[in-house]
Amino acid sequence: MIVILDTNALLMVFQFRINLESELNRILGSYEIVVPSTVKKELKTLKDKHAKIALSFSERYRTISANGNPDDSIIELAEKEKGVVVTNDTDTLLNKSARNIRNVDLLTEEKWTTLDFVKTDGLIFSEDAFKKLSARFAE
Repeated sequence: MIVILDTNALLMVFQFRINLESELNRILGSYEIVVPSTVKKELKTLKDKHAKIALSFSERYRTISANGNPDDSIIELAEKEKGVVVTNDTDTLLNKSARNIRNVDLLTEEKWTTLDFVKTDGLIFSEDAFKKLSARFAE
């Protein structure tokens, strides 16, 4: 299984001191992490204090050539490769959900701890994100 990291997933590793690989092992088991070239390009332009180290961290994973804006290229890659996307971006998450792309959402309002995940219809959400998305779809 291919796991695609978006920009904020790479930043979260350092912002919230997440052991990304440990969490993915717990949730998904076997996988290969990839980073679209558009995500690396975006990291190079960010002023975020964690962007430079996130870019360096991304080098440990295979880079996949991509064009266009990072969100669109991630969605295109996920559809093509039947990949799982790791993101904290709720708008992108809603777009992926509409296309039935599997997702690991590391979004939580509390301090980072072990996350509880809910799986439904081929999608994977943190419990908090699942509640937020359910509320948005109910509106």
